[in-house]
Amino acid sequence: MSIGTLSSCLVSTEVKRRTPVIQNETPEVGETPEDGENPVVDENPELIADPPPEPIADPLPTPRPEPIPSPIPTPPPEVPPSYNCELKIETIVLANGSKKFPRTGLIVKESHLATVEDDFPQGRLFPRDSTEEVRRHYNRSCARINKKRVLSDEKPVPCLSIYPDPWDKEWTPPESGRAGQGSIGLKKPTVEQEMWSANMYWTGRSRPRPGEKFLITYNGRSVVVAMGFETGPYNKNFLGGAQPEVFWALKAQSESSMKLGRLQEQSLPYGPVRCRTPPR
Repeated sequence: MSIGTLSSCLVSTEVKRRTPVIQNETPEVGETPEDGENPVVDENPELIADPPPEPIADPLPTPRPEPIPSPIPTPPPEVPPSYNCELKIETIVLANGSKKFPRTGLIVKESHLATVEDDFPQGRLFPRDSTEEVRRHYNRSCARINKKRVLSDEKPVPCLSIYPDPWDKEWTPPESGRAGQGSIGLKKPTVEQEMWSANMYWTGRSRPRPGEKFLITYNGRSVVVAMGFETGPYNKNFLGGAQPEVFWALKAQSESSMKLGRLQEQSLPYGPVRCRTPPR
């Protein structure tokens, strides 16, 4: 062996002695360790890539403003129906003389007649005096006036304004029968007929059938009245009489001068009416 060859061997042996032998090499991050080896723990987690961001949803559309509703228009005031108020031209023979109609004369206020809805103790058809159960009678009529708003320009009215006078709170006197009884025996009017009733000094032949309709007019107001249930007044200075409700609706006082005549059209309702054709 030459001197050069010996020197190379010595150097190689020295390098081997200085270089440690690595038994287990650490796998790269992300590699699967072999069996029996400890898993590799990443000591720098911040280096792991973040997951991709979730997609941003589209922004909600800006809502459109609600339309402002138009104000509800106020309905026009209700207009009461109008009627044909033509009156029959005739001559009526009364107990105090023959008279041409329609005509104008003094009308006096009358007291109440018992109606089919008025009953009395012991089953009597009529009261025993001028005040028995009369308050219940006129309170019923007053309630009907307020419920039906008889005059469209009126608010509910107190009953005493309809019946202000003492004779407004009494039955008609028992002139030839019983208190509250008319001049045609036991036949009684309905509530509506009695409220809006009138009378004249009939003869037996001229008296209309009960409930026949006449018209009373005063200062531009008109009321359809039921005739034929009562007779009078006997005073020849008066053309006729009418119930307190009639005077209230006409805004008149007792013994006012009013126009009176028989209606040609008998289908009109009892009570205040608006005439399409003025009575002549």
